[in-house]
Amino acid sequence: MTFPKTYTNATTPPIPQAPAGSQVLQDGDFIVSNNNAFVRVSAFAPTFVPNVDISDTAITSMGTSSVSVNGSLYICEMYLPQTKLCTGIQHLNGTIVGTDNVLCALWDEAGTLIRTSALAGALSAGASAWQQLAFVAGAAPTAQVSLPPGRYFTAVQFNGTTATSRKITNSGLRATALQAGVFGTVPNITPPTTFTTVQGVFQALY
Repeated sequence: MTFPKTYTNATTPPIPQAPAGSQVLQDGDFIVSNNNAFVRVSAFAPTFVPNVDISDTAITSMGTSSVSVNGSLYICEMYLPQTKLCTGIQHLNGTIVGTDNVLCALWDEAGTLIRTSALAGALSAGASAWQQLAFVAGAAPTAQVSLPPGRYFTAVQFNGTTATSRKITNSGLRATALQAGVFGTVPNITPPTTFTTVQGVFQALY
């Protein structure tokens, strides 16, 4: 069973199909043979897949609530363990909202842009709460995108310096980066390889 490694903003990766000879289960999973051992492969991921482990931590205790640099991309690595049909990205707002617009973006493991939310942004809303930003199609045939398992990068971008988001302060297992830019312009990125505190925002694919 193979998956494409990278995608452009104009393509939609296919949902993986059960390999020939595998057994398809009622829930959509399938069983494949791996070196004479049978392995259950889950066809779809959970509804929400966060970029870092958030366990059962209270939202107001996660990371730190801080303002952003206007136009900068707050990038964080994430791993998708199973195939997922993604509608967008949700991020965790801080204590101050309603003053700046925000957008989200998704890249593959090579740093190639896959999807963004509306480039005009949406007004930050919901203090100390998750805010969902749906993808737009752009040059792709659909706004939703089917992602195979693998390594991805997500980011948020604000158009001001007043609204806050909850940023990751202690997660050495995920690479992060702060990339300067102009709000509404989302380029391909150079994937980060190290973790730097307060450069990634708590996010989840949905």
